[in-house]
Amino acid sequence: MRIALWTIIWGMSWLPLAAVDLDVAYPVEFRGRRLGEVLGELANQWGVSYLLDDSVKAEALETPIRMSSKFLTGREVVIWLARLGGLEATIKEGGYFLIEAGALDRGQDSGHSAVASKDDPRWVTAQAVQASFEWIDAPLSRVIEDIAAQFRLDLIVHTDIQERHPLVFFNQDKASVKDVVYCLQDQLKADVTFNNGALWACSGAMFREQIAFSQASSVNLESIAVPVVAPSRPTYLEQSIQLDSGIRSWRDFSEFLDQLDGLSIRMDHGAGVSYPAIQASGALVDVLEGLRLLKLLDWRYSAQSSGTGGIIDMTICADD
Repeated sequence: MRIALWTIIWGMSWLPLAAVDLDVAYPVEFRGRRLGEVLGELANQWGVSYLLDDSVKAEALETPIRMSSKFLTGREVVIWLARLGGLEATIKEGGYFLIEAGALDRGQDSGHSAVASKDDPRWVTAQAVQASFEWIDAPLSRVIEDIAAQFRLDLIVHTDIQERHPLVFFNQDKASVKDVVYCLQDQLKADVTFNNGALWACSGAMFREQIAFSQASSVNLESIAVPVVAPSRPTYLEQSIQLDSGIRSWRDFSEFLDQLDGLSIRMDHGAGVSYPAIQASGALVDVLEGLRLLKLLDWRYSAQSSGTGGIIDMTICADD
């Protein structure tokens, strides 16, 4: 049945042609809607055919889609919607055809762009950008929004990761896109790559399956073209500290932190600002965040220009 259906699809000319250009940016936002509903709606909006192979299971079409993109083309939107449902999309001028992941016949033209991911202008441009981020237990929606605003890149997150509702911490000036990728790899416990026009965060197991399928098939799926290698650097903010009664002033506090490995402390506080009796222990980042939540100080971390070590800028809040 699959072979017969495939022959019919590729042996005919689909009409009508798309009412929109599927190779230009087509912003979308879906918050938990069913995959089948979303695909059907887009097909109607674009005036294209929408066909399913009989390998596609009904439960795949029930997958809740949480995806926001601003820079993906219509063609890429379909590719990513299919991937979130565990499917592959094949796109031609007049429509798209969905099939179970890995079931695409070898040698069959997928209709995807032939531009290699590493040469994609969006990725090339993003690598030249440095931006400041202040994510303090930020939800994925905030992370996705900020990456789009700063790097003009979309981040697509696999459903399994979304369902964990992770919170992201990243507080850094002059961060590159690779710095952000490293952060996401570490905190989402995921592989993060750029392919098909977007950053893609998925579990290691799924990442390896995609590589295996891409290598086993002669179809150009643009997949996994730019693995991003995390830079080797200490996690300075994870150092354990203990504050006790021996620290009696903000100056003592600053000097204490200045002794930590790889960190320089810059503190700004007005005259006469009192130091409360603070007793705390734990990772430096947790202690600083606790003090921020208590409205005792604000702080920001930035990397040293030399690439080694970091700087913490602190502003002590005035007494109420």
